[in-house]
Amino acid sequence: MSHGTTTYFGSTTSGEMRELCERWGNYPDIHQADPTCLPAVLKARGYQTRSYHGFSSDFFERDRWYPLIGIDHSQFGPELVHRGAEVCHHVFTGACDRDIPPLIAADLAKAKGPQFTYWVTLNSHLPTVANHDLGTDHCEKYDARLEAELPLVCRLFVIWDQTAASLAKVISRPDFPPTDILIVGDHMPPFSQQKSRLAFEPDRVPWILLRDKRLQAPPSRAAK
Repeated sequence: MSHGTTTYFGSTTSGEMRELCERWGNYPDIHQADPTCLPAVLKARGYQTRSYHGFSSDFFERDRWYPLIGIDHSQFGPELVHRGAEVCHHVFTGACDRDIPPLIAADLAKAKGPQFTYWVTLNSHLPTVANHDLGTDHCEKYDARLEAELPLVCRLFVIWDQTAASLAKVISRPDFPPTDILIVGDHMPPFSQQKSRLAFEPDRVPWILLRDKRLQAPPSRAAK
């Protein structure tokens, strides 16, 4: 595992441009097929390219520009719910993030070749209200001190923790295929409450890279 931070610009879709196409911008800039974006580059090398997102396909026109940057197979809220994900009622009601890692794992297990898989989470979108579906209605059980001092942040941490726990459970299974995983933020949580907002860096977001040991070359005898 390695980790660090990166600077960001704009909102979620600007973060997608940063990570997928390595540039500052936003999705309206994508008018035609762009072979320089990461999914397109990997597709040209023989990868199957897939995406997952728990909301509707037409929101931010993802059904239009995802194929233009090289993503061939996308599953959005209705498809994910049909496959067994529960519905989380929130500011954007859609498939629960905690139910998506097992679906991704199932697709990876069936794959016949190298895969590029891209997942945009949904449930941590602000505002973070007390919500039974998301388990944020009793945040004091998660962290009583954080709930007392920064209740909005506490609820956000609960959602992140649920998603991370689901992912960790899936990738820890012995039958999970060898996979490298990069987790990166899109932008800082734009809390309107100053105290909550100041708990986060204003100009950068974290990233975590998990490298599968099974994909690493063994050390040579000379290197020992």
